[in-house]
Amino acid sequence: MSKRPLCIGALVYVLVIACLLLIDTLGLASLPLTTKESMAASLINNNESISVTGKVYKQEEKNEQLLLYIKHVYLKQGSKKVKANNIIIYTNHSKAISIGNQIEVIGKSKKFQKPSNLGQFNSYLYYKSQNIDFGIQAMKLEIIDTKYSFIQNTLSSFARQLGSNFDDITKNISESGTFKAMVLGDKSDFTADIKELYQKGGILHAFCVSGLHIGIIGMFLFHILRKCGLGYKTAGSIGIVIVICYANMTGFGVSACRAMIMFIVAMLARMLGRTYDILSAVALAAILVLMENPLYLVNTGFLLSFGAMLGIGAVTPILIKTIPYKSGIIKAFLSSLGVTVVTLPIILSSYYEFPTYSILLNLVVLPIMSYVLLSGILGCLCAEFSVSLGSFMIGMGSYILRLYEALCNIAKKLPFSTIVIGKPLIVQIVIYYVLLIMMLYLLQRKEKKRYLLIVIFMIGILTYRMPNEFTVTFLDVGQGDGIVIQSVDGTNYMIDGGSTDVRNVGKYRILPYLKSNGIKKLDYCILTHPDEDHKSGLIEIINSDYKIDNLILPDIGMKDDAFTELEQLAKESGIHVFYFSKGNKLTKGGLELECLHPYKEYDPESRNDYSTVLSLRYGELDMLLTGDIETKGEKEITEIITKDYDILKVAHHGSKNSTSKEFLDKINAEYAIISCGENNRYGHPHQELLQRLEASKMEVMITKDVGAITIKVKGKELEYSGYKGE
Repeated sequence: MSKRPLCIGALVYVLVIACLLLIDTLGLASLPLTTKESMAASLINNNESISVTGKVYKQEEKNEQLLLYIKHVYLKQGSKKVKANNIIIYTNHSKAISIGNQIEVIGKSKKFQKPSNLGQFNSYLYYKSQNIDFGIQAMKLEIIDTKYSFIQNTLSSFARQLGSNFDDITKNISESGTFKAMVLGDKSDFTADIKELYQKGGILHAFCVSGLHIGIIGMFLFHILRKCGLGYKTAGSIGIVIVICYANMTGFGVSACRAMIMFIVAMLARMLGRTYDILSAVALAAILVLMENPLYLVNTGFLLSFGAMLGIGAVTPILIKTIPYKSGIIKAFLSSLGVTVVTLPIILSSYYEFPTYSILLNLVVLPIMSYVLLSGILGCLCAEFSVSLGSFMIGMGSYILRLYEALCNIAKKLPFSTIVIGKPLIVQIVIYYVLLIMMLYLLQRKEKKRYLLIVIFMIGILTYRMPNEFTVTFLDVGQGDGIVIQSVDGTNYMIDGGSTDVRNVGKYRILPYLKSNGIKKLDYCILTHPDEDHKSGLIEIINSDYKIDNLILPDIGMKDDAFTELEQLAKESGIHVFYFSKGNKLTKGGLELECLHPYKEYDPESRNDYSTVLSLRYGELDMLLTGDIETKGEKEITEIITKDYDILKVAHHGSKNSTSKEFLDKINAEYAIISCGENNRYGHPHQELLQRLEASKMEVMITKDVGAITIKVKGKELEYSGYKGE
C-alpha cells in the first residue's frame, strides 16, 4: 500500500486565495487587502505630536536607534482612545524594555511614504503588508506594565548575545555584517555596498534568513539526532521546536515563516509515515501566511519566496525529465533555471533589471552556502567559550564570502552583466505565465519544437516595450529639480538631478524611475548650475555603473570648486563634457533645445544667476525651463523672448524673487510647474509667486502635491498627469 502525501493539495490553496479575495471584494469581512488607512492612521498628520499605548512584540536595532514594534495599540485623541494596527516606535531610550511590556509613548508621528514617482519603493504598502500603520519618533517613553514574555525575551537575549559574539570574532575581518544578516537576520551592519553587489550578482537571496537556512539547520539537526539513536518522532519533535525558535529569534520574516511551515510538514510526514509533497506544503504555507495578512500578496519577499518554491517543485522536475543528461551540475543548473523562470516577472516588477550571470553564480553559491552557514553558527557558539576558537571556526566561512564577492565583482565587469528591461505591465505578466504553463505541458508531451517557440514568445512578451511617445517628466525629488525627457527616436535626456531633503535621491528616486521605464542609459545630462539641489543625484548616478554619454554644463567664465569638481568627475568617468552658451542648440529626432542663458561674458551675481535657461520645442509643445534663474538674468531673457510658451518650469522652486509679472506677461504660458519639497524650510512656493501665477491665469502643478508630473505629446494634444494616487 503506497504512502499518502501529508497535507492538502495545491488546488485548495487556489480556492482559498480566491475566497479571500471574493470576501474582501464583497465587503463580508474586514480583511486588509485594500490600501485604505485605518481610522487611527487617518486621524493623524505627518510629524504631529501624538500619544499611544501598546504592547511590545518585537525589537531590533537599526541606524543606531532601537525600534520597538508594538501591538494592541490605542491612539489617544483627547478623552477618547482609537484602536490602531501595529506601529513602530523609534527611540534612544536607555531603560531596558522587554517583549511583552505595556508602554506609553509620546512623540512625533511618522507616516510611511506612498511613491510619488514611477519605480519608487512603496514604503506605505510594504509596512501595510506587515499590518503596521505608522511610526513614532519617541520623545517620552514610559513602561506602564512590566509583564513580559519569558520565551520571546529569552530568544531575543540569546540573539543579542550571538550578535555580540559575532562582533568579538569578526573584529579583523569585513564580513561581520554579512554573517549577522545571514545567521541572525540582523541587517544593521550589512553594508549597503555589499548588499548592492550581491543584488547585482543575483545572489542576495542567499544572505537573508530563508528556506535555505532553515532547511539546512533543521535537516542537519534532525540527521544528527537520528545518528545519536533518537527515533523519528523524538528527533522530528526536537527539530520542529528548534526551527520555530530560530524563526522567532530571527524576526519571523515571510520567507522564514514559509520555510518553517514546510519544515514542520516534512517532519510530520516522516513522523506519521507519510510522503512529503513539496507543492502541497507550499500551498499550506501560503494559506497560513495569507490568513495572517492577505496583503502579503503584494509583498515582494512573499512573491519571490513562494515563486522560488514553485519553480523548484513544479518546473525543475519537468526540466530534469526533459534533459537527457543527469549529472549533479546539470541538475543544479536546471534547478536554478526553474526558479528563474518562475520569478523573472517578479524580479522585473520589483527591480526592473536582470542580473545576466545570476544562474551561473548561484551554481557556485548555493552548493557551498551550507558551509558558510555552519561556519557562522559554530563560530558564534564557540565564542561563548573562546574568542580564538570562534574566530578559527568562522575562518572557512569568511574565505567563502570573499570568494562570493570576487565572483560578483568579476561578473559585474563582464559585458551585459545587468540588463535593464523595465517594469512589465500586468497583462504581459499574465500572458507570460499562461505561456509558461503551455510550455510545461508541451515538455511533458515531449514536443520540443513547439516548446522552443513558446520560450521565444515568453521572453518577447515580457521584454517588449511600447514605442516611445515624446514625454517630459518632472520628477518629485523633494527640494530640488530632476527632469527626464524621452524622445520618440529613443534618445533620453535628463536636466538636473538633485535634492537637499531626500537622501540618496539618485539611488532611490531617479535611477528607479529610469530603470522602471526601461531607460538603459542617458544620452545627454544637462546641469543648469552646480548647487546641491540640482547635482546630488547626478553625482550618485555618475558614481554608479549606470551609463551617461554626455554632460552639458553652462559655458561661463567664472568656475568655482563645485563646478570644476563635477567637471573633473565626469571626465574621469569617461563622460564627454560639453558647454552650453546663449544661442547654442541641441537638435535631435524632432526635439530642439535652445540655450537662452548664460553666455561666457555674463557677470553672474550667484550660481543661481548663471543657471542654464532652455527653450524646448517638440511639435506643438513649447516649454521654457528656467533652472534657478534670478532677477538679473530673468530681465535679459525677458528682452529676447519672442513667442508664447505652453509650459513654464518656474524658477528656483517657486521663490518670490523670480518669475516677475513682466516675465509672465511676456511668455504668456498656460501651465506653470513647480518642483519643491513638502514642508521645505524655505516656504516654497511663496504665496506672492502663486498670486502672480494666478493673476496670469496659469494652471499650477506642484510636485510636492501631485508627485511626478508627466507631459506627453499626442499629435496636436498635450496630456498632463501627476503620479500620486496611481
